[in-house]
This record gives sequence, C-alpha cells and structure tokens, in this order.
Amino acid sequence: MLLVTSAEMAAIERDAITRYKIPRATLMEAAGRSVADWIVRQYREYLSPKSTIYVFCGPGNNGGDGLICARYLAEGGYSVEVVLLTSAPLDLPRPKKGDLIVDALFGTGFNRPPEGPAMALIRLMNRSKTPVVSVDIASGLSADTGRPLRLAVRADSTVTFQLMKQGQALYPGCELSGKLHIADIGIPPLLIKQHQLKRHMVMREDVARWLKPRAKDSHKGSYGHAVVVGGELGKIGAGLLAAKAFMRAGGGLASFALPETSYERIDPRFLELMYIPLHTDAPTLTSAIVAPLAKHLDRKAVCILGPGLGSTVQAQAFVTDFLTKVHVPIVLDADGLNCIARDLDLLAHHRGRLILTPHPGEMSRLTGRKIAAIQEDRVAAARDFAVTYDVYLVLKGYRSVIATPQGEIFINTSGNPGMATAGMGDVLSGVIAAFVAQGYSMKHALLLGVHIHGLAGDRVCAEKGERGILAQDVIEALPNVMRDLSPPDQESKNQKES
Repeated sequence: MLLVTSAEMAAIERDAITRYKIPRATLMEAAGRSVADWIVRQYREYLSPKSTIYVFCGPGNNGGDGLICARYLAEGGYSVEVVLLTSAPLDLPRPKKGDLIVDALFGTGFNRPPEGPAMALIRLMNRSKTPVVSVDIASGLSADTGRPLRLAVRADSTVTFQLMKQGQALYPGCELSGKLHIADIGIPPLLIKQHQLKRHMVMREDVARWLKPRAKDSHKGSYGHAVVVGGELGKIGAGLLAAKAFMRAGGGLASFALPETSYERIDPRFLELMYIPLHTDAPTLTSAIVAPLAKHLDRKAVCILGPGLGSTVQAQAFVTDFLTKVHVPIVLDADGLNCIARDLDLLAHHRGRLILTPHPGEMSRLTGRKIAAIQEDRVAAARDFAVTYDVYLVLKGYRSVIATPQGEIFINTSGNPGMATAGMGDVLSGVIAAFVAQGYSMKHALLLGVHIHGLAGDRVCAEKGERGILAQDVIEALPNVMRDLSPPDQESKNQKES
C-alpha cells in the first residue's frame, strides 16, 4: 500500500488542480461527501432521531471538508451542529451518549502544536465518550512522523483522502487514527504514478504474493548455506537462535562459527546445525582467525554477523578485519552493530550487500543521536542512514521501518508487544538471512523476513497471550505461518503459472 508525506500529498493535489484542471472545489466536495457517506454507512444503527452530530471545523481546507460533510448529513435528515474554530473563546458543546463528533480542525498540512481554543476542542473530544470521526487525519497528528504535535485527537475512525498518510502507518499515529478508511476523491491514478512515491506499508497480502513455491526437484543446496559468526563464551544461545530460525524459515544449511572455548559448552541437541570451532586464545573471536574463517565462507550464501559476538576491543578488531576481507551478503546485528559504531566507513566494503537490524538503542550508537530524537522521526533516521551508507536497514520496534539504499521506505504491520523479549532480534536475523539464501533480492528478503517474523509472533500471541513468549516459540511458529501464506493448492497454481 502506497503512503505519502504531507508535502507529497500537497504536490499531488496541486498537480490535480493545475495540470489536470480539476477544480479545488470539486476535490473538496468529493472529500466532504465521502466522509458523510462513510458516517451514514458505519453509524446508521448507532445514530437515532435524538442524536446530534457535532462538526468541529478549523479555518483551512480541512474545515471546508467538514462544512461540506455537515451539509450532506443535514440534507440526509440528521441533526447537525457546526462549531467553527475562531480565536474567540468557545462555548463548548457537551455531546451526550448517542451523539457523534466529526473532527475537521486540522489537515495533513498542519505542522505546529495546536493551542488555545483548538487545544480545548481536542481535549473535549478525547475526554468525551462520544465516537469521533476524523476528516483526513486526526487533528494534531503529524502526517509525516506519526507523533502528536503536542496533543492530537484520539479518533475512533478516520476517513483519509486518496492515499494513506505515512504518519497513519507509524506508531502512535496508527493507534490515534482508529479504524482507517481511504476514500477516492477523484485524483487520477496516472497522476499518482507520475509522482513515483517511495513509501509503502507492508501487508500480509504483499508477502503472500512475493513468497515463491519450492521446486519439486530442489535440494538443500537450492536454499543456501548460512554461517552464523559470534558465540562469545556465555552468549552461545544468540547464535543458536539465529541458526535455528534460518533453518525454520526455509534455509538449506547452517553453520555456527564460534570460539573453541564456547564450542566445548554447546548443547548438541540441535542436530541439523554444523559447527566451525575457531582456535583463539581469547574467549571471543579475534583478528587472527579472520583468514581461516574467510575460507569457510567461500561460496556461502549469507553470513549472520553479531549474535553473541561481544563488544570487546578484540571483537571490534575482528569485525574491522572481517568486513574488509569477507564479501558475502551479511546480516549485521547485535554486537556486530556496536562494533562498527566507531568506524562506519567499514560499511563501504559491502556496498549494497549489507542488512543492518538495529533497535533504537543501537541506532543511537550508530548515529550519535539520542534515542528520543531517533524515535521522534524514525523514517528520517532509517532512510538517511541507509542512503548515506548504501545499506539496507530495519529500525526495529512497533511498526518497524525498513529503508533501502535507494531511499525507499517500507513500514511493517506485523508483530506485537509480546515479542519484546530476549533473543527476538537473533531470530529476526536468521529469518532475514534465510530469504537472502533462498535467492530473493536483498530488499524482498528483508521485507519477507521482517513481516513473517512478526506474523509468527502474532500467531504465538494469539495462542499464548502477550506475556511469557519465548524466542523459540516464534521459531517454531514459522513453518505454519509460511504454509498459511502460501497453501499447497496456491503453490501448485504458482508453479503452473511460472
């Protein structure tokens, strides 16, 4: 699903008016009518002859949409009261049970904190038990970042026009928007296509379409060999989780390269995994073993670098040498990210073949910016880093942001708070690596990996609840999730078509 920023939406509307000669009044009429029509469809049973629909209208185009909506509702026989936002003190209405509020105070172009009477109306809407329908966007919500501009309406539903706004896909904008309905107001699809939008929301139907069937005559080599590099003494589990997730997500073979001291303490019950014990005098990997390790990586499909690696001086030196001498695609996570934070020029050795998976704390160390600043505009943080260093990046969190070296942005819609537990990042690295190994492009491997990882977490949450989920639970859910995305009859159909 395409997403737009406020500037992009304004440019599209401007072109519709100037190039396609669609009068602004026509667009506004269609917008107001679409809100009224949606209210009638959704609230027909809720509204009674005693109900009043309060329409709060601001001074701009959003307020104009609200006035047109009010007219259509009044013509439809509903009792409507319009409240105009002015600088004068307001005599605030007191909606009662059975009433409805239409929020048409501010639109997508609003970019400053609301104040005065506007704040009073927003507080009234948020305190009221009356349903609130926002016009285009919840007033006070940034259309770009998804963050409130001091205070925003908590809408029960939003009717947005033509395209979903980026801020409505991000958290907390996705929660503040309530149920979202996208209304067509008559902007030509060709015009939208001409703007070459680079922002998308990743949905279940997208990954179901991208997931390829497995050939009847395939073998383990068809799905790639991954090498997990890490395993500092006391942190063996991280690499094991990544390797097991790789196998459960469809990878062909997995090896775990780790210090000999760690190998001696490993649980042998993961029988499918191969091991590469590396001789080192330290309890972590050092530069001395980069050359022999590089030989093991010859002709491998992908490397997962970082789970349980450690962030000692020796580990940092190891990562420096590793990135300059090894050139397979790499999923860089956890301690691997912390090791490169002091020298980001190392990323130049893997132009376009690196996937970074930082959480906000790791992103803070990579950029030198405070976590709060990163969270304030997650899209900008992810996009700027990916473009600057020519890498693929997923900024983890609720509604993870995925950025490509070309500046494309994808916002993921799967996952839940139950996944905030140890080892989930290691599982994600393994799942992403599995799709790289199976021959997907770096971009689609990342999109598939992030979304399917979240779907597996959602499946476990549905069965067990949000508390007490383990990373291993998500690993075990992966095969069933992928089966449901591409059932056998659909796989057969895909094979015939291909």
